[in-house]
Amino acid sequence: MTESELAAALAPMVAIVGKPMTQEQIKAWHLMLDDLDVDTVRRGVVATMRDYQYAGFPPVGVVRKNCGSMTGNITATDRVTIAWAAVKTAVPTQGGYATVTFDDPITNATIRALGGWVRICDTESGEQFDAWLRKEFERTYTAFMAAGVQQDQAAPLAGLCDIANGATGHDERQTPRARAAVKRNGCRFSLVMLCGRLTCRMRTSGQHH
Repeated sequence: MTESELAAALAPMVAIVGKPMTQEQIKAWHLMLDDLDVDTVRRGVVATMRDYQYAGFPPVGVVRKNCGSMTGNITATDRVTIAWAAVKTAVPTQGGYATVTFDDPITNATIRALGGWVRICDTESGEQFDAWLRKEFERTYTAFMAAGVQQDQAAPLAGLCDIANGATGHDERQTPRARAAVKRNGCRFSLVMLCGRLTCRMRTSGQHH
């Protein structure tokens, strides 16, 4: 989780307190929370501010504690909002070439029902993405929360590389989690010749696929 991602996760808290955090405060909070992923911190902030009792910013230790204990308190609306934020963060970071899977199986099922990961990534930014697609995502996600998700619906979401490899009969699927890509931002893509076929591969920091 980068400092800019942390700042975005803390934005609701900043809005409620009514004053900005200094760069030094953000750096200090980042030092205390950088082992957590941004979605977990965002949920912890929501849980903390629901019972806001502070004149200023709550202690970072309180937010950290709530990062591990907010599951039973989070509302359905919060879940949808958090899921959409995770998708919106992953789209520009992971991109449509990568095969991804989210920690929340309902997110995978929702994206699959909306046409798949590539279609999500290909949606035009602006109103199409932030208004129309978000509305469809929230409606579909809410329906899955009520109906439940089957194992095949929660399966990893194929990116262009795996789709292309599957079409040529060559399958070397690796499925990095979207949160890992967001946290490390170390994905690179390359075209390699393998057994006479031009194949799209993804390489992450310290790994070769």
